[in-house]
Amino acid sequence: MKQDRAAASSALGLRKTRDLPFWRTATARPAKPAPSGLRSRPTEARARRHGSADGFERTAFGSSAPSLSRRPQNMLSNFVRGLFRCQLPARALHNSAVMNSNSERAVAQTTGAADPEVDTVHLRPFTPADLEAAHALSMEVQWPHRPEDWRFVAALGAGVVAECRGQLVGTAHCWKWPDRRATLGMVIVAPPMQGRRIGAQMMRALLDDLAQFDVSLHATAEGRALYERLGFVALGEVRQHQGTARPAPLAAMTPGLRLRPLGRADVDRLVALDAAASGMARGEAVRALIADAQGIVLDRDGEPVGFSLLRRFGRGYAIGPVVAPDASGARALIAHWTSQCAGRFLRIDVEAGSGLGDWLEDQGLNRAGSVEMMTRGTPPRRGPASGLYALINQALG
Repeated sequence: MKQDRAAASSALGLRKTRDLPFWRTATARPAKPAPSGLRSRPTEARARRHGSADGFERTAFGSSAPSLSRRPQNMLSNFVRGLFRCQLPARALHNSAVMNSNSERAVAQTTGAADPEVDTVHLRPFTPADLEAAHALSMEVQWPHRPEDWRFVAALGAGVVAECRGQLVGTAHCWKWPDRRATLGMVIVAPPMQGRRIGAQMMRALLDDLAQFDVSLHATAEGRALYERLGFVALGEVRQHQGTARPAPLAAMTPGLRLRPLGRADVDRLVALDAAASGMARGEAVRALIADAQGIVLDRDGEPVGFSLLRRFGRGYAIGPVVAPDASGARALIAHWTSQCAGRFLRIDVEAGSGLGDWLEDQGLNRAGSVEMMTRGTPPRRGPASGLYALINQALG
């Protein structure tokens, strides 16, 4: 009887399953159609015809599945080998990524969607040839910088740009100072490209070159979370004041102090004053500013103890830096410029702890916004306690 049943099974093409492990005794199911772009696994007959050397059928991804053509005594070893092959090697993952990219490109060609390779963002160093596009990008996000303002900061540092489809869609700059300190700024991403982590890519590209530096920046509320993820810590607030300047009443000063015009012989002393007040040896920037700006010195017995600079910027003029031994000296330095620029647009960025906010509003310079000073590494010793009452700008500190 058993022989009759075996003969019948053989005639019907059925396999003996009594000695097979439990994972191979399941009833065979009809093969599902292969996904688009992938070839289906060979049938048992095709596997025998092509002669798989190790008894495994190859898939499009380089992984494998146990062949049904093996004898029962080999099934356990083949199954265990199959478990280990479920983890794709790096080459297989690469091939998978290429196949997915090809599939996306094929979909894009048929549906009109954006080609993922064409939309890839590339980073490269900033060059003078990028100034025009960078200025246009800053106008797109409603920054006030003129081409001349861009040229000034770009000449003092280095930067990266992000490009997509041949268009500049992002910028970021850094400025290195000799005392192993650096500042970051001019970080812009085109509005249509925001949300794609372009800013993070540019920041990491700059920070890779600043591993040995203590780095500072001024962050907007929108950018603060990104900078915190990159290791920056908030230290204090800087407030932007701007408006149409009004003539200021004569400011009282500490006895023995007077204002006088800046002279060539003062430059080295002013560079030293700025370094002590800002906590950064940024003499190159201060010298470049003095060459391009108007200056006033706070003098005691023929020796400079403070100064401030006025330069063209954006819609009008900007004051900064302002270095003074005390708040009354800072007010006297600023009042000189508000009176000289009465009726003109004027901007200044001051430390929140300077105590100048209400007084600046009386001079027509209303508070227009604020940023957070952040540092990765040892923070510079700066602020009113060190003599810094106003920044050069938010990029340079």
